[in-house]
Amino acid sequence: MTIQRFIFCALVSSIVIGFVDSCTDQRMSQADPSPTQTSQSAVISAGASITGVFNEAVGKPIDRSTALRWIDNFIKANPKATREYVIDASALKEIMANALCTGISLNYATDSLGALHILPIGLDRDGKVLPMQTIATQAGKIDWQTSRQWIGNYTGYIRSHFFGTMTFKRLLVDQRSSFVRVSLALNDIGSPQLLLSNASIASPSSFEDMSTPCPPVCSSN
Repeated sequence: MTIQRFIFCALVSSIVIGFVDSCTDQRMSQADPSPTQTSQSAVISAGASITGVFNEAVGKPIDRSTALRWIDNFIKANPKATREYVIDASALKEIMANALCTGISLNYATDSLGALHILPIGLDRDGKVLPMQTIATQAGKIDWQTSRQWIGNYTGYIRSHFFGTMTFKRLLVDQRSSFVRVSLALNDIGSPQLLLSNASIASPSSFEDMSTPCPPVCSSN
């Protein structure tokens, strides 16, 4: 083989190899994005579906058998404690009439005599409390300042449970509840739950659960 022909063949081989490598690199960059690109895409995709912790959709029904088991767990662990609480539907509707309200925080509270109460207080999308002149209790209304004192009196670890407005619409609109029953419960790992149901039905087929507890996620004043 002459030197000229050797050089020519070498140049052709170099061009072909370079072309193949270039095509291979392009295919890899399209099919296998870098970790940074994948991470950024995941963040954008996840961010598009997140509506915040305090949103209208918080809360979900659970079946009757699970709810009754959890209520029984609470009764066995606290045989002398208050087992359920009732809230007037009109009070819940009044809270949700505020356009900023995305849900209601059901706060554990203790009055001056040591009795337990569950006080409903509206929150906005940022978890900020929406003050009202009066707060509903099972025995009647109390003023805002008294409600804050009673909530401060409570010494339990879990302070409240947040449910989105869709939870209450299922109870108040779909089921036409005049009163909402709040049943104290412990799930299968011992975490406190508040289970909501239509108080006019003695044995409801389902209960509302899946609330956001405080802590770890709490409202701000």
